[in-house]
Amino acid sequence: MGTSTLQSLATEMSKAFETKTRPNGDSFVTLKDGSPAWMTDVVRAAHENGKQLPDDYRYKFVQESVDILAETTPFDEDVMFEAAQFLEPDIYYGQLAAWLGSHASRFGYLDEVLADGEAHNGKDSCTCIQMAQLREKEEVYHAVCSALRDVDLDVAA
Repeated sequence: MGTSTLQSLATEMSKAFETKTRPNGDSFVTLKDGSPAWMTDVVRAAHENGKQLPDDYRYKFVQESVDILAETTPFDEDVMFEAAQFLEPDIYYGQLAAWLGSHASRFGYLDEVLADGEAHNGKDSCTCIQMAQLREKEEVYHAVCSALRDVDLDVAA
């Protein structure tokens, strides 16, 4: 597998995202019409291979993931997994509350943070929700990395 191919796939996918606006004024990120099927496969992998319905936050997190992979230099597979450190949670409470309330499954990430004891030591609720959001972003990031590796393997075959 060529890591330069993997990064070029991430770069290509990064350029394939666009922001659209719904009639109610809400904006969302999606792949441009006519994007290659492998990009849809990567997005699907980030949605738990179709077990989760399309989700605006997941799309946004996929875009963030491919952007990070496209911009990481020097690029090799070890760096690819370390690049997850560049993921950042939202900082405003309103954004975090919107993310948390957007789907019941997101409370699972918060439950994990609370159960792991990460939330102790005087962390406030906003920080705990940030930690929960970061868990989802990391999950999506790793799903994107794996899916891009699968695409890279298909390209090499």
